Amino acid sequence: MNVIEGWQGEVIRISDVMLLIRSPRRISTGVPPGFSDLFVVSMGGRVSFVECKKPGGSVRPEQTKFLEVMRQMGCRAGIARSVEDAIEIVEGGKTNV
Repeated sequence: MNVIEGWQGEVIRISDVMLLIRSPRRISTGVPPGFSDLFVVSMGGRVSFVECKKPGGSVRPEQTKFLEVMRQMGCRAGIARSVEDAIEIVEGGKTNV
């Protein structure tokens, strides 16, 4: 997924070390906060979201919320701390690890 954050506006001056923009507006595109690291669409149309964490790694609140909302919408979603965990989530087993 491509995510872009930056500034938009009328470019007044460009140099090697500076960019001057008149009436700058902050722009952000891409996925919502907390969007999972992996998403899978199976041949049958089933959608799964997998948040990948190393063992002991913490999950941010926006990631937890995203997974909850996806499960409420009928998707398979969970936290994987190994390849095996990710496979179980996609296959419909675990939702949180």
